Amino acid sequence: MPEPAAVAAAEPAQRDTRERILAAATEQFAAKGLAGARVDEIARAAQVNKQLVYYYFGGKLELYNAVLGQLVDESRHKREAEQACETVAEKLQLLTRLGTHPHSVLWQRLLSWEALETEPHEGVVQEDERRGTWERHVASVRAAQASGELDPELDPELLAVALVSMAVFPFMLPQVVKFMTGRLPGDEAFLAPYAEVVARLVSDLRPG
Repeated sequence: MPEPAAVAAAEPAQRDTRERILAAATEQFAAKGLAGARVDEIARAAQVNKQLVYYYFGGKLELYNAVLGQLVDESRHKREAEQACETVAEKLQLLTRLGTHPHSVLWQRLLSWEALETEPHEGVVQEDERRGTWERHVASVRAAQASGELDPELDPELLAVALVSMAVFPFMLPQVVKFMTGRLPGDEAFLAPYAEVVARLVSDLRPG
């Protein structure tokens, strides 16, 4: 049985190995999706042997779950920033601004691949755990309707879908933005005026 000191000394190295595998897997899944990513390529990018990937995570699906879980955890600061916004307009401007953040870009790519590879009516990975992340947008719409910022006659769930779509669409389909505006979503020449347009549209949704 290993001595406690030896176990303690091994823990940092194990954490480093696990983190390198997760980082490599995140990049592979974002680039190729769940179906296209290969465990041997992930292991090569992480500079470990394939057996270590299975040792730490069990298999490709379990590794994908771990990647999603880590991204959800890393979204905590984004959620806290959203909660600090006093209005839905401010929140959507924030989401628009965050669209080019590396963390957001990874999410966008993973979600795009997920949409291509899965049938939502058959269920998606970690569906129950992830639902709450999106339901918070519905909750913020309901709160805005109760405060008078948004028209209470509008269906809060459908309105939440429409509002989040405004913030996410340009970054999920940047080529369409380029076709329509000649600019890319990451350009300040697009970001600043688009955030203002989004805020103006939200203000037009006030009751009456």
